[in-house]
Amino acid sequence: ANGPDWTVLRPSMLFGNGHELTSLIGPKIGSTVLSFGRKTKHIKLIHVKDAAAAVLSAIEKDAAKNRIFNISHQDQITVDDLVQKCFRQNGCRGPRVIYIPKTAGLMGIVLLKFIKKAIGRGPGMNKVRLAYLCRDILADSSSFREATGWQPREKLLMQLSRETNKDNNSSVI
Repeated sequence: ANGPDWTVLRPSMLFGNGHELTSLIGPKIGSTVLSFGRKTKHIKLIHVKDAAAAVLSAIEKDAAKNRIFNISHQDQITVDDLVQKCFRQNGCRGPRVIYIPKTAGLMGIVLLKFIKKAIGRGPGMNKVRLAYLCRDILADSSSFREATGWQPREKLLMQLSRETNKDNNSSVI
């Protein structure tokens, strides 16, 4: 009760400020992106500027003291939404995305373990990590919005589209 005030903010996946957007889908190998799970898998995102504004709101508002909050954009988006509406917009081909279902991922884990045992090194993957990569993410930040009045600056697809256009313009230059 007499200790220092604290607030824990747990942001969803951050994007913006020059970070490559394909990393939100999965690992990139050349121009191909591997996405674990279904294309209808939900992902929760937050722009770095919105996350910074959330930090300032938490500092300024007494209602946020001594609490833990998830910070995320309230708009729902799937991996396929991100690919179709951001990377494939305006006739842009965007990255080639290969969706790897959980069952194929489980078979891949067995193969990776065999390769690792045979040559003594290689990438590590296990069932828990695969399950995490394949699951829907539906974080909710409504309690933080109620406590502080914080809101993301604009619609999520608008923010993603703007970042995609920055990426495309910088790769042309």
